[in-house]
Amino acid sequence: MCGIVGDLVEGERRVPVGSERTVGVVRVAPGDEDREERYTYGFAIQEAALPFDSPDTATEVADRMVPQISAAEYPHLVEMATEHIRRPGYDFGDEFEFGLTVILDALTRSMPDGHRR
Repeated sequence: MCGIVGDLVEGERRVPVGSERTVGVVRVAPGDEDREERYTYGFAIQEAALPFDSPDTATEVADRMVPQISAAEYPHLVEMATEHIRRPGYDFGDEFEFGLTVILDALTRSMPDGHRR
């Protein structure tokens, strides 16, 4: 695996349930206790299944795949490949931090005011 998630899941290090409370995280809905874990593992599985293993090979793969994809049937897939993956410096692993930030920001906003730090 490449990217940040590969470093997080190797060795399957896990944080005990409830340990987030020691740093001020309060669960407000069923399923909150493993939301971040599901995102992390899901991202790792998706990253491992990619047909490329580095930003350099991502562009090569996109160049080979795009001509085979119908833009009429899959406009968003073609857009992703042409406007993002082919962009210099694109690295799928960079998407992890953005997604995790979205999740953590949403959880923070859903916390009762007295529990926010």
